Amino acid sequence: MSMSYSSLAVIGFGCDLPGGSNGAESYWDTIIQGRSGIKSARDQRWNYSGYLDADRTAPERTYCGLGGLLDDFTVRPGRWCSYAAVEKLNRTQMLILDTAIQALGMAGMVPGDSRLKEISLIVGNMLADEAYDHEVLGEIARLALQEAVPDPEERRPYEASLDHSLPVVDANADSVGVVPSALAHPVATLLGLQDRALVVDGACASGLLVVDAAARYLHDRTSPFVLAVGAMANMAITGNVSFSKIGGLSETDSTPLDENASGLVPGEGAGAVLLCPLAYALEHGMTVYGVIRGSATRTDGRGRAIYAPNMRGQVSAMRQAMEGGNFVADDIDHIETHATGTKAGDTEELLSVKEIASGRCSGPVSLGSVKSLTGHGFPAAGIANLVKVLLCMQHECFAPVHGVKTPHKLIRENPDIFALHRESATWPVSDSRPRRALVNAFGFGGVNSSVCVEQFDKQYHANLVRAESDAVRPSGNGRAVAIVATGRCQATAMDNGTLLDDDIDFDWRYFKVPPVLVPHMDGAQRLALEATRRLLAERQIDPDRCGIVLGQPAGLEVLARRSFKIRLPEVVSALRSTQSVDSRDIETVVSGVEKIASSIPATVEASLPGYMDNIVAGRLANVFDVRGPSMVLDAGEASFAASVDLAARYLDAGECDQMIVGSAFASRSRVHRAAGLASQGRNASVMLVRSLEWARKHPEEVLAVVEVKTVSEVEHDGGFSNSANAGWVLETMATPQNDSGWSEQATVAQSGRKFGYSVGVYGTVLSYDEKSDGESASMSTSLHLAAADSPEEGLRLLSRPAVANADKENGCGRFRMAVLDSDMELAEVIWRFLGQRGREEELVRK
Repeated sequence: MSMSYSSLAVIGFGCDLPGGSNGAESYWDTIIQGRSGIKSARDQRWNYSGYLDADRTAPERTYCGLGGLLDDFTVRPGRWCSYAAVEKLNRTQMLILDTAIQALGMAGMVPGDSRLKEISLIVGNMLADEAYDHEVLGEIARLALQEAVPDPEERRPYEASLDHSLPVVDANADSVGVVPSALAHPVATLLGLQDRALVVDGACASGLLVVDAAARYLHDRTSPFVLAVGAMANMAITGNVSFSKIGGLSETDSTPLDENASGLVPGEGAGAVLLCPLAYALEHGMTVYGVIRGSATRTDGRGRAIYAPNMRGQVSAMRQAMEGGNFVADDIDHIETHATGTKAGDTEELLSVKEIASGRCSGPVSLGSVKSLTGHGFPAAGIANLVKVLLCMQHECFAPVHGVKTPHKLIRENPDIFALHRESATWPVSDSRPRRALVNAFGFGGVNSSVCVEQFDKQYHANLVRAESDAVRPSGNGRAVAIVATGRCQATAMDNGTLLDDDIDFDWRYFKVPPVLVPHMDGAQRLALEATRRLLAERQIDPDRCGIVLGQPAGLEVLARRSFKIRLPEVVSALRSTQSVDSRDIETVVSGVEKIASSIPATVEASLPGYMDNIVAGRLANVFDVRGPSMVLDAGEASFAASVDLAARYLDAGECDQMIVGSAFASRSRVHRAAGLASQGRNASVMLVRSLEWARKHPEEVLAVVEVKTVSEVEHDGGFSNSANAGWVLETMATPQNDSGWSEQATVAQSGRKFGYSVGVYGTVLSYDEKSDGESASMSTSLHLAAADSPEEGLRLLSRPAVANADKENGCGRFRMAVLDSDMELAEVIWRFLGQRGREEELVRK
């Protein structure tokens, strides 16, 4: 980390976790009393009990019937919103809302508080909500029925049965509870927060990745507050069966850090922390419950299987989090482990902690884990760990680690390094510093996040704020990035094929992927790999100094096929309930649907990572050895812009020298179509970007510079004339002019929908025409851009007036026109107008 870490204050927190933990106070009781929330998921959450089978080789079955489940969870909205509004939300959104209300309340904020508009919401999640799994199952089941029964009249009674048992939302209805991209924004709207509402996915690391991402927005003073939430409520059987084929689940219990631990138990839940700069909290007299001194997200890079833990990334994340406060091993009292209860995972993490803690002079470091009580909450796990540590600091004690009968061999053999408390123990405090801990969350795809947190001490932290005020700060160019290379890969149009079709091929030999595994990889993963291969064909990256932020709507297409394969018994049961049809005809239809399902490969260990959204970025990191932060970000129609926005901050903070940004989208689901997220067909566009500071020193290597702002920021700056219809903006153009800095030329282009972000593209010439339909005041924009063949031509183009006619070259270069209907077109617009030429290969199996 090349720049000092500006400390952050935790001014509120909340949680809803298994074991009756509906708030911080009850969570502490659960931890101290050892009250387990692990119970039978088969009895409480599955639609078909036959999914459980002790035979681990049984196809489309799991050997784990357990889950960490919430007891009688209900949202307590108070005066924040109506119960009618809550009822429109899915379970994950409800968890986000409830924990957010807890955190806001702890910070002394109430509905209508003027500070709410200054709060950004960042949610860590994976696999969306259970409602999405049900929705795509219903959609693909109907597609299979159409193939099995082509005649609409004959099909109608069977469709009625599916409507009853596997309902889907109307394509024109409000799908706020179904679309994965809608997890964050509706909650932000209900609470009256600002328009920056994002979902980040780093798999099981997501719960601390949100804290690390939040720090990027707080450090450059973009937002005075960020509400960081990790939430998981998808307990659908699809994930359980898929995970079981990796062999990572437990049949009996959850016992992390135990020598005989047999695997993890899936869990649900959520946690939230409200953060602000420590200096801001002290200046405004806020109560501080903890201080974040460092945070980091690092990726394993090239390694073993995409889901195999790796010491390199774990050690790197912990070290970088400690470096935020210039700490060494003896400065850390406690490490709250990610430990899930899998033999490989627990062993690898203990080896990583051993490397970090070796050489301590102050005695062994305390180890903690709470998953024996809650199960593994995946994206909620990191926040659950952080909240637990904050509570331990409040109570000035190390909490007991339950479920350990025989501590792991590495713990037993290294008593000088590790201390495991099976009963509560006083947490000693040093005379020279506050209590301090590292908190870990590691995820599939090789993503590792770590946070360094310490107990608040008024005098100590007042001195710290004074010292930090003189430290180096980000340059202030954090909103702009220079594009130095691009890569793109195009598949087919959206109207080719259905969710049942796997028709995107790629060069599996080059990527060394066994061909039998290719059908398990979503098309977005394949397209992203090929696009990145093209991106890096003539560019080298420094693996340790490069990161990945992909912005794209969550919900991969291959999930629908996997869900259909696994949950076929539910589809068959629905069809067999059809009324007023001869039973022999029903069995013929069932046989036809089963035959279609048989064409989908059986669930194997490659299936789960194949449909996980964050693995789109994870595969890039694994194949191209990228070791910086890696994640997939979902802001709906603003996803690409948001990915550039966040990547710019990592560059500006000096944590990376290069970032791969872009999007990969391959879903033909009606859910994405209905939400307006599928307008660009199936393709991947990626770009290698660098900081503006670097661009000024190397203008000859810059294709263009892109700057991103939120709509509210542009409106505040007077950038829009019609804020009601404001979308994103291509706001300013500039190009390097040798030693004389940057010349700028202002122009504005509006779209007809409000996407939450504006984007400025530097280095192109554009003009725009606005059209209104006369009745609804909605606007469409025709955007005209001229692509320069060279930086020199770019300079000449910028010296000319804006183009008045897109149909003529007018002596200013090549002109093209694009009607920008959605933010998802932005990546393609930039790619095309950077002068990229040549035939685009279609990756379509003939």
